[in-house]
Amino acid sequence: MIRLAASVIGLRVKDVDLTAGHVSVRQTAQWVKRKDQAVGDWVFGTPKSRRSSRDVPLLDRALIADPRD
Repeated sequence: MIRLAASVIGLRVKDVDLTAGHVSVRQTAQWVKRKDQAVGDWVFGTPKSRRSSRDVPLLDRALIADPRD
């Protein structure tokens, strides 16, 4: 579940292909807290394995419907 959340947070607009009906997972994001502080930074990187870089189909056709229709 944590990996999924990191993948979702790492999504960018260019990762969503409504024409093809899929989302490309190409990066992850992780919140890294600074040592002994309450603040932190977002760190973006590649998924941990080649298999984690993937295209996920958008199964709900309502998600990819043209909003002008």
